Amino acid sequence: MFQTDIRKEDNRVVLHFLETRKGLLPFTRKVEECDLRDWSARSGASGALAHAEIARLADEMPMQVVETEKSLILYHKALARLSNNALKALELPQNPSLVFHLEQRGSLRSGDLRIIAKWTKGGREVRASRDGAFLRCKGEEFVIPDPIFEILSVLDRHKGDKGADVSRQMEMAASILGLVTREEHEQDPLDDGSSALPLDLDNDDPDLVSVKLDAALSKFKVKTAGAISFDVTFKNERGYHIKPVLFAKVPEEGKSPVSERQGLLTPEERLVFESDPSKGVFSAPSAKRTYLLESGEYILIDEVLFPAIDHVRQLETAEPAVREAFATNPSKAIAEIYRERLLSEGSSLLSDDLQQEQLEQILSSIIVETKEFSDRVTELGLWEAPVVPWVKREPNSWEPEEFGIYLGSSFITLPPDEIDELERKIDQAIAEGKKTVQHNGQLIPATANVKDVLSQLMGMVKPGPKPGEGDDEPEGEDGSQGDGRGPVSGPEGSSGHQVLLIKDNFDELKFRRELTARPDYIGGSLPSSVKTDLMDHQEVSFSWQIDAYRSGLPGVLNADDQGLGKTLQTIAFMAWLQDNLKKARSGAEKKPILVVAPTTLLKNWGSEVEKHLKGMFALGSRIDAYGSGLQNLKREAGDGTTYLDLGLDGHHDDDRLCWVLTTYQTLAQNQVEFAKVDFATVVFDEIQNVKNVTTLAHRAAQSLKADFVIGLTGTPVENTIAELWAIMDTIAPGCLGSLRDFMDRFEGAGEDEHRRLHDEIFEASYSADVDAGAPPVGIRRMKSDTVKNLPLKNYRLYPTKMPQLQAMAYDTVFFKLKNHVHGRALKTLHQLRSVSLYPGNLQLLHSQPDALETMMENSARIKKAVEIMDEIRDRGEKVLLFLETHEMQHLLRMLLRDRYALDDVPILNGQTTPHRRGRIVDDFQATMGDGKFDIRILSPKSAGVGITMTAATHIIHLSRWWNPAIEEQCNDRIYRIGQKLNCAIHIPLAVHPEHQEKTFDCILNNIMIVKRKLFRDVLMPCENAEADQESLIAGMLESEFDLKEIDRLDWKEFEKWSGRIANDQGVWRAAESPRVGDGGLDTHLVHRERGDVVLVQCKYTDNHDKLMGENPVREVLHSVTRYDISKGHQCVVLTNAQGFDIQAQRLARENSVILVDRHRLALWPKHIV
Repeated sequence: MFQTDIRKEDNRVVLHFLETRKGLLPFTRKVEECDLRDWSARSGASGALAHAEIARLADEMPMQVVETEKSLILYHKALARLSNNALKALELPQNPSLVFHLEQRGSLRSGDLRIIAKWTKGGREVRASRDGAFLRCKGEEFVIPDPIFEILSVLDRHKGDKGADVSRQMEMAASILGLVTREEHEQDPLDDGSSALPLDLDNDDPDLVSVKLDAALSKFKVKTAGAISFDVTFKNERGYHIKPVLFAKVPEEGKSPVSERQGLLTPEERLVFESDPSKGVFSAPSAKRTYLLESGEYILIDEVLFPAIDHVRQLETAEPAVREAFATNPSKAIAEIYRERLLSEGSSLLSDDLQQEQLEQILSSIIVETKEFSDRVTELGLWEAPVVPWVKREPNSWEPEEFGIYLGSSFITLPPDEIDELERKIDQAIAEGKKTVQHNGQLIPATANVKDVLSQLMGMVKPGPKPGEGDDEPEGEDGSQGDGRGPVSGPEGSSGHQVLLIKDNFDELKFRRELTARPDYIGGSLPSSVKTDLMDHQEVSFSWQIDAYRSGLPGVLNADDQGLGKTLQTIAFMAWLQDNLKKARSGAEKKPILVVAPTTLLKNWGSEVEKHLKGMFALGSRIDAYGSGLQNLKREAGDGTTYLDLGLDGHHDDDRLCWVLTTYQTLAQNQVEFAKVDFATVVFDEIQNVKNVTTLAHRAAQSLKADFVIGLTGTPVENTIAELWAIMDTIAPGCLGSLRDFMDRFEGAGEDEHRRLHDEIFEASYSADVDAGAPPVGIRRMKSDTVKNLPLKNYRLYPTKMPQLQAMAYDTVFFKLKNHVHGRALKTLHQLRSVSLYPGNLQLLHSQPDALETMMENSARIKKAVEIMDEIRDRGEKVLLFLETHEMQHLLRMLLRDRYALDDVPILNGQTTPHRRGRIVDDFQATMGDGKFDIRILSPKSAGVGITMTAATHIIHLSRWWNPAIEEQCNDRIYRIGQKLNCAIHIPLAVHPEHQEKTFDCILNNIMIVKRKLFRDVLMPCENAEADQESLIAGMLESEFDLKEIDRLDWKEFEKWSGRIANDQGVWRAAESPRVGDGGLDTHLVHRERGDVVLVQCKYTDNHDKLMGENPVREVLHSVTRYDISKGHQCVVLTNAQGFDIQAQRLARENSVILVDRHRLALWPKHIV
């Protein structure tokens, strides 16, 4: 027997869980404390569900929920978020069955607006007292739920506002109205499910507390701003003017660049907000939380966003130089504001990794990069490009062939006799305060940096070697162009970021880096510092990188399939490069290597280098250029600018080699500092982070000076083919021509054209000169084609009939879709998706004696997933469960933990910190081979990359992402190098008993099959939300399978049908089995990609009502030894009979034979195998 000891402390409650047991003596009792886990495990469904809620809240608001060894601390803000059922399970007071009224007194116009809160029951006001989240009424105590608790907190903050200015009254009203209406926003039908709840078809609980607004307050309309972009204009007399562009939230990544048209306000409302002298954002000395529009609507600035808005407001009175710096890189300025806030709140106690994670989570949730911002700063020439001198001499020639300056991704040819003229122009422009000068029709920044580079060029104008005295090697000692005096590379040299003034390679091809061979001082052998043996395909990649480097390619794209060891391949090359640099002739500059990675992979890079190389300094010193580590590297230059001090200046000895680790966001925010460093190589891990040409991350990536660039990604194309161009133009500028020509050729093109693109990148030589011997610029191999000793990866589909309640709920929603109820097809589509997972309100499970059994009774997918896990448990193996919805993740965490008596079922999702993520993965991997069943729950998008969990051999996709590339990334968490055992990918499908193959899950599966083939064979986008929505809706509304057509066949035609329909669907290659030596088999299918086999026994009958016996099951099993099943196999019996008898079902179950009766023929074969 359990009970909860509750102690109130200020703004929190402390819970202790007590268990009463029988004592040793009769009629005695023993009371012991237990922890939350033990309490929830032994308190039935209600305890497990309450624990699930607490765990979810702990992820969302970790400072408000604290679990100690023997207690649970809930601050009032978290307490208000608990459901009534969780409160009951914890023995806390429940929500009041009262009505919460809000009434307006006074008005904004008269300056005396007040909002009065009161509680009523049966239309009559009741007297109540409140202490934080606790309410006492008529001797009873209750917990006040959200959003009422937050509304009351707002009123508390404004208690002393009597006679306060109107802006404070506006803030109060808008904040309260924003809380009342915040749950009314529609869910994006294709979002990641992190906050989506399963559809609630019965939400009419009369006991739920409700909020009522009086007539006056009901007229208030509020728009809440949660994200910001920037509108930059230039005013001659005052410099740059920056206006905030408001968004409700950061838009989901889509096919098109984000536009200001997606913002929160209409054009008319924006005009008021930006320009009105009495109501706009610049109407007061500092920013406000609320603004009034002409329409009477209010803008409410989200609390997290407010510091950014206030900073933009303060910029209006700042010095022109400060505004210009902000306009050049808003993200950097905003990051500094939030970094200081985090440090003041105790973030300094965290590691650099965790600090960076915190900061990037905030920035990614509030800053929107729009196409319009990119265009404006481009036109204004705000971005000062890195400027590098270059000189290229013809071998064995006295005179330079080309000479000039390199601006970002553009180069400007300068005859030697024009250098003085240009330098004078720049001196004059600087004196006159001009930003650019014109020279030979090109705009050149008038900066001290450019002037300094011109001086360097003058020093380079000197005779080259006399004929016969030189050689054909490049001039630089370390392989770069020039005379060893610094970064003097030609257009074939490093790829820097483009000058915003010049959109090179966008509208026309202006710059392509050609081949200039680099020296190889050590040969192509694997360095002795690499302690991991490379597999055959990794040795091929290692040699390919060296060949590309020697040949003078500007960079390479490694787009190998997930799990082939791209990181190891790259580390091996980095080790080779460092050894090669050490052997460069005396006096050569030793340039660092830069690795740019997502924040979540920082720890992984450190551990991988340590794992695969001998000694801590095989690559030289590791420098962490992010978080506080970056701040420690920054130094002030004499001209007031900053630079990164890597400790390399003036040093050429071997022990000064180093490699630098940073994040994409850090690079974007500090592009100028990074662009001043000359890197030997830059590695972009998950290079799809720079796939959008309009973002600062892309431009910052192009700003880097690097002799060689390596891009790593398993998904080079996701949403649009333009992403591939952006990636390739970062790696090898100009290799795919101009963006305009590229899009004209490939946007909307067919499969053949995309296959040619694939070959251009991954098959053809980079150089048109075949004698140059340059390798392709890219490499892409799939595991199935490359690694011969990997175990099998078996895919298993489980079409499962929906239970009655789920089918009824599906019909209710499908009726709306079919009849276009209220014209809300997309919302209805999302509801169908939710119903296909679970059809009811999860809160109703609290009243069930066994919540998991109830879920299984009402959900086809959950029922089948648990059955699969039962079998995995019996074999002592491990499984990863992929699921999007956070609420369902935490619920299943507790229910599965209790069902299988596990210590815990950890979750990896977008709220898991990198530190905890690493600990969960390491702990899981440490259990490899122990023969014990275990489960981890993961989100497809946030936990589908960057981790290895080969201790598991099973994956269950309880809910599926819309992109097969993402799904394959999830599968590759277990199916990768290092996996020694066969793996199984389990995909349960919820099938409506009447709609069959036209059910949502089946139509989605059709789309995934088509996309998976394109993802593997050609470079075509896998994700197109609009097209997916249209395909899903059209597919579900198509005519359904007609069994009468099957019944008109004879036995031989039925056999042919089974193979023909498989052939027509394109995934399987079918052949009729020979009549002699086939072991009784009728048809066998071979997967066109994987090579696994499906053995099919067909049994046709004129008596459709009969039950088929066990003979066809025995026949298909007998045939197994006659076929090559080395790549995996499945056995299937097809029949047009009503079903199978008990003996046949038992034999099939014992031998994993799939039975398909007449009711499932419509699913053959796409949704069966």
